Amino acid sequence: MLCKNKGLLEEIVDPLIKVQISPNSLRKFAEIAEKCLREDGDDRPTMRDVLWDLEYALQLQQTARTREPHEDSTTDASSALPFPNVRRFPSYSVSMNEVDMQILRDQDNSISSESKVFSQLGIEDAR
Repeated sequence: MLCKNKGLLEEIVDPLIKVQISPNSLRKFAEIAEKCLREDGDDRPTMRDVLWDLEYALQLQQTARTREPHEDSTTDASSALPFPNVRRFPSYSVSMNEVDMQILRDQDNSISSESKVFSQLGIEDAR
């Protein structure tokens, strides 16, 4: 970990894979190793945490491989990730009458007022 602290981590990587490894993936891998080598066993990660971190390091490596060769390793990798399919939820419009406004104005009984307001919304699909 001395190389990591001095910023020389890339110097200990095998020259045959040095050009292929993503700097971000290498840094994450070194962090994992450092956590596993902690003096106190209680401070070390669980195998589940190690597995998750290794899978993340692999994703960093795979994301780096899909980029163009001229791109810098510090660019935002999230732009390469697919955008999830987001569906719009139905919106409900609620009109308020004078009775509703009076409930909102009632400062002395705010908890029951909130309850009354929400019960008057009448949204059938609410959970």
